[in-house]
Amino acid sequence: GPAWLTIAPDGTLSGKPSVADIGLNSWNVTVTTTDANNAVVTETSELLIMVEVPGYNTWWQKQNGVTGVSAPIASGPAGDDDRDGLSNYFEYVAGLDPLSSGSTFTFSTAQAGGSRLITFGPLTKGTTYTVKRTDALASGVWTSLQTVTPASATTSMTVTDTAVLDSNYFYTVGISKP
Repeated sequence: GPAWLTIAPDGTLSGKPSVADIGLNSWNVTVTTTDANNAVVTETSELLIMVEVPGYNTWWQKQNGVTGVSAPIASGPAGDDDRDGLSNYFEYVAGLDPLSSGSTFTFSTAQAGGSRLITFGPLTKGTTYTVKRTDALASGVWTSLQTVTPASATTSMTVTDTAVLDSNYFYTVGISKP
C-alpha cells in the first residue's frame, strides 16, 4: 500500500493521506501465516479506502452524473445511503440506484453438465463487463472468459465456462464505465 497507510499486526489501519490521495484508493493486501498443520497459507484481498474532504460528496455527485434525485446522496461514494450493503460508488459503477435498496447486482454460478454457467446483472448500455476465473485466490492470476459491452441495457447475462472439468474455481465480474 501507500507510504501513509500502516496496517498493524491486528489489522488496525492508521495513517494520514495527502491531497493527492483524495478519491477511491485501492491496494492488494497479502497476509501469510500457517494453518493448524504448519502449512503456509497466503491470502490476498483488495483494500478500498475512500479519502474525502469537505465538499467532496457534492463534487463526486457532479462528476458521476448524480443530479435531479429526490433525496441527495449524503454520504458520498464510500457511503451506503440506501443501507443495502453496497457502497454508493459500486452502485454507480454497476448502474444501480444508490438511493433504492431494491436496486441490486446479482451474481450466481450453476453446473450444467461439464460446464459452469456464470449469470450476472443487470447490465448497463456502454459499460464493459469482464468475467474472469482463478483456481487460487492467493495466486492473483485471473483468466478472462468473456468481455462484453452491451449496446442496450439488459437484466442479465450468462457466460459459459466450458473448461471447468472437475476443478473448483473462483469467479469475478469486472465492471468498467466508459
